Amino acid sequence: VNLIEGKTFKEAGKILNLSLSTFSNLLRFHNIHRDHYSLYKKNKVNVDFYEDEKYDKEFHYFIGLFASDGGFHKNTMRISIKNKGAKELLNKLALSVGHNNIRSYKNDYFELNLSDKNLVKKLIDLGIPYKNKTYKLEDIYIKNAECLLCFLCGLFDGDGHVSYSKSKFGYKTSLGFNICNYNEIFLLNLQKKIKDMLGFNSIVYKCKSSIPVIYIGARNNSKLFFEKMYSTSSLYLECKYSIYKDIISK
Repeated sequence: VNLIEGKTFKEAGKILNLSLSTFSNLLRFHNIHRDHYSLYKKNKVNVDFYEDEKYDKEFHYFIGLFASDGGFHKNTMRISIKNKGAKELLNKLALSVGHNNIRSYKNDYFELNLSDKNLVKKLIDLGIPYKNKTYKLEDIYIKNAECLLCFLCGLFDGDGHVSYSKSKFGYKTSLGFNICNYNEIFLLNLQKKIKDMLGFNSIVYKCKSSIPVIYIGARNNSKLFFEKMYSTSSLYLECKYSIYKDIISK
């Protein structure tokens, strides 16, 4: 069994020197069905990742990243990102999630694929719509402040950016935290969570392209907000973190 753990049907059959059809027939003969035969799953998920509280921070980062750059397909999930450091980030996330497949496509995109119908159900129960997530997402249940910071970090790595202005000497100043989302209701609910659970004020406005944005600026102590977020979440995109560090080092 250890030889074929985590392998697909095709890979397991090859290891056992059996054709795919022979291996499948062998499973059917012993009444082992795909639905509960976990060894064939290449993208299986560690159940503790979404059930055990010790993974709360990593799981909520995952929720934020999935809410921005993920999608459902039947009982599978996919996160696709293209920023610098995306491959390293997804590899690190995969260590918590379990044995998963990260692949590259179109040269600069990296993709994490997951297969777990119970995780799909959990994400839907938390508030993520199965279809049209981009426009229908309105609210997500977050149980405490630490989880919210990790969720915001994941959301920020997907649909956020660091804003700043420049002084007359060319230094980057006035650090700002920005996340855009096509559903203003979602951002207004997020704004309330940030105020009630973290104590930070923020504003929701529409940018030039009419896309709603939530913003925490220098007047609302954005520097302290970034410090709290990055000291809480062990997962983050290095490229965005580097921009933040560059600004505060001036």
